[in-house]
Amino acid sequence: MTTPPDPTPRPGPGRDRTPLELFANDVETAFNAMMPRHTLTDEDTAAVYLKTLDVWQRALEGSSAQGLITEPQLAELLQVLDGMRQAPRLV
Repeated sequence: MTTPPDPTPRPGPGRDRTPLELFANDVETAFNAMMPRHTLTDEDTAAVYLKTLDVWQRALEGSSAQGLITEPQLAELLQVLDGMRQAPRLV
């Protein structure tokens, strides 16, 4: 499984990290705290992370189909998931 293409350049000297890069760091820190330690830079760990987001997408789509969330809400939440999918290549 491969991660989507990088929409932003890697942080460099004198550049603030984007909110998406900060989120990626938070996710990486959470995986690092697991025992045994995991990292999003590991292809298998990244694949499990991305597959989990796929499951969440299906749950959100099902919630929309059942009328629990509106189409505009679904669209916004799917944008959040798309951002979350960037995490493995931003760490």
